[in-house]
Amino acid sequence: MTGNRLTRAASYFPLYVACIVLASLFWKAPTLLSICYVGLSIFMLHRWHTSTDVTYFFLAFTLGPLGEAVAIHFGAWRYTEVGLLIPAWLPLAWGISGLFLKKTTEALAGASSAEAACTPTMQGRSQRTWSRSADRRSVRLSSFWGSLPARERQPPGPAPGGVRLRSRPVLRRLTHSSRGRRSALPETGSVSESLRVEPNALL
Repeated sequence: MTGNRLTRAASYFPLYVACIVLASLFWKAPTLLSICYVGLSIFMLHRWHTSTDVTYFFLAFTLGPLGEAVAIHFGAWRYTEVGLLIPAWLPLAWGISGLFLKKTTEALAGASSAEAACTPTMQGRSQRTWSRSADRRSVRLSSFWGSLPARERQPPGPAPGGVRLRSRPVLRRLTHSSRGRRSALPETGSVSESLRVEPNALL
């Protein structure tokens, strides 16, 4: 797994090299360098265009040059061939560098923005599926309970002779064998009705 992460991160390294090589070769031609950076930015955003990728690119595109412009204004450093305090290609260089660092970090950490975006969706789908299944089970149980005779839905009461029995619906056919003969209880009966307990039998 570690080897795969390193391989994936290394596959992004040519973008870093291209950014440096273009700046080294064409810094005296700001227009040409800007065009090259526009093409590189389009390539990267075509490959990585999730909402987080695009947001990261434009945050670096905006905040990086803004910080440099403040520093240049106070004389910290300066660029040659500048337009308005900074070269025209500098925001693109910041956006490319920011997106490159984001994707390389994700590759080394083993995280995928696509997987991270899908996880909440799958969890939501799982919760909705479970909720629908529970609702269907509740409806089926309510329908079955409503189909029983009224005497089956009444709470258990005292049996004759003062013996209290728990009455519950018989949901399936009960069979028992007695000397090779099989007999069955009715499907829509109750246990209390099937059992006859005489008071004297308990003495």
